[in-house]
Amino acid sequence: MKSQVACQLNNLASEITTYVEKFDLSAIPALDFAYYPSSNEISFSLVVTDDSSKYFSTFVKKEFPNIHADIFLWSLFHEIGHHETIDEWDDDEYDFFQQEKEKITKIKDAKARNMTYFYIEDEYAATAWAAQYLEEHQCEVATLWSNIQKMILNIYNEIER
Repeated sequence: MKSQVACQLNNLASEITTYVEKFDLSAIPALDFAYYPSSNEISFSLVVTDDSSKYFSTFVKKEFPNIHADIFLWSLFHEIGHHETIDEWDDDEYDFFQQEKEKITKIKDAKARNMTYFYIEDEYAATAWAAQYLEEHQCEVATLWSNIQKMILNIYNEIER
């Protein structure tokens, strides 16, 4: 079973990479969603174990109520959004955002910590980019989701066996 799941996960990564290549990105499976500018990679996760997914969902519903997409798609396109918006910031601004992210790790309340994080300028810009892309490319994204959703469900089913 383990090798079957690994194989299916690699197939999913290949499918997502094929899609994100148009943004000069590749995709890798990991424990969380992230953007790695030094390697032009985004990572994705099928299981996010902390509250960030729940609060991110709340955040996007509040800020972008006209966009209806699975949280996986929101997260994926948010990471693409980081890649697409990174040139908007100079090094000092980028350092400032990183300092702000470090500061909020001290916030004890998970909701407050996460919501503060989502409003840091580079995070918000990545999500706004994602919202605009999801809205303007609905058919394209629906096709992507149709393909990868089946793959994700197959992985979940294999794990449950």
